[in-house]
Amino acid sequence: MRSGLVLSFLFLLSVTGVILAQDIVYSFPAPGANIVGLGSSNGSSVWAIDYGTLHIYELDNNGTIISQFPVVGTTTPTGLAWGDSVLYYADEGTAIIHAMSDDGTYLTSFDFSDSGIISIRGLGFNNNVDPYLQEALLVTDDVVDVAYAVYPPL
Repeated sequence: MRSGLVLSFLFLLSVTGVILAQDIVYSFPAPGANIVGLGSSNGSSVWAIDYGTLHIYELDNNGTIISQFPVVGTTTPTGLAWGDSVLYYADEGTAIIHAMSDDGTYLTSFDFSDSGIISIRGLGFNNNVDPYLQEALLVTDDVVDVAYAVYPPL
């Protein structure tokens, strides 16, 4: 199943590759060589987490580092999402998600292993504009090949 999805994705990329290459509007150097997650805070800042330096960087729209602080709670971070002034990142190979205020204050961690998640690989945030639907973290699990919407109690 996984190889079929990968082949389908590669085919889609090959068909749309020219279009994708033309869609790049703006770029700037990454703040580190081992970026394993990116997030954005309402278009005003770009956030990056670096696996090698174990730092989270806040960048302006020109790529200038505005602030940086150390990753807390793990030495193997993966994924990064920003929602409501909170940065979320996962502990690679686990079902643990860490929450940190975007000023660098560590808040807590959540273990979603009871939900069937085994190994988080990717992480995003659903900035839902519908007032009746709860915002959620979007998680991909590379062991069971399932995507989840999870709701940390913050």
